[in-house]
Amino acid sequence: MAYSNFEQRTMDLDLYFRDSSKNVHIASGGGLIPDFINQIEAEIEAFKDEVENIEQTFEVSINPNLRELLDLEEDGYEDYISSFVFNAKKGFFSYDKSRLGDFENVLFHLVAYPNINSESPAIEFMNMPQLSFVNLSLEMDSFNLNESITNDLSNFEN
Repeated sequence: MAYSNFEQRTMDLDLYFRDSSKNVHIASGGGLIPDFINQIEAEIEAFKDEVENIEQTFEVSINPNLRELLDLEEDGYEDYISSFVFNAKKGFFSYDKSRLGDFENVLFHLVAYPNINSESPAIEFMNMPQLSFVNLSLEMDSFNLNESITNDLSNFEN
């Protein structure tokens, strides 16, 4: 099953998966979810229960270009980043939709990310959906989510 058009348009869905190199959280922002993510909706929804039990063990960094990317006012900044920091403390690179209100636009940006080093705890989740053919950008600017595919999708099984 996949997220319906209605769900995509009316909900800010939290999407969790592992790309080719990192654990990812994406807030959909009421926008279109690319098919390659939408195809694993059942696995994402099942994994959300596990996310609730993950400890917040990581120090976090915030995208230094965030205020410029979104033209954020100071008084709304902390509220905006709170859920992304929450996910980054659990070991997820946390992304958001860059252009809210534009359903078909798939530009996203990195908001917060864990500071991972050789002393960081191992981050492996048994039931996390895997999208090894995807590699989300670590750049601090907006990027097209559909252009994150790194390999041939013919090897992808639903």
